[in-house]
Amino acid sequence: MRVIANNYASKVRALTVIILLGIVSLLSLVQPTKAQAIQDDSLTIVLKAIDYDTIQHVEFVPKPLYKARELTCSEIAKELLLMTTYCMELPEDKLSFILACKREGYFSQIPSDTSFDPEATLYATWLLKMLNF
Repeated sequence: MRVIANNYASKVRALTVIILLGIVSLLSLVQPTKAQAIQDDSLTIVLKAIDYDTIQHVEFVPKPLYKARELTCSEIAKELLLMTTYCMELPEDKLSFILACKREGYFSQIPSDTSFDPEATLYATWLLKMLNF
């Protein structure tokens, strides 16, 4: 009898310890920690938009220039297209080069060539369209 009562008492103590540990762990999950308490008391800032009707300051945005890597119609046309977009004055020699590459409805890469080049035709036609030629 004594052995059974002693075994029963040790099981009850172990069960009590397990229940207490479970309650303590649940309480630690439910109660906020110090970090959570600090976050709850944090400052909230509300921003309101104000319309001043006019621009007070304009930043200068640099314009990247494209330089032709080689003397071909497509490369020169790319450079002139960007210059046209930035409303810059176009050099007459480069514009003459583009016009010298023009054939009957298409463009070639160099003035002495007569073969059709799709890239040169695309960029040169785009350029001439922007210039209202």
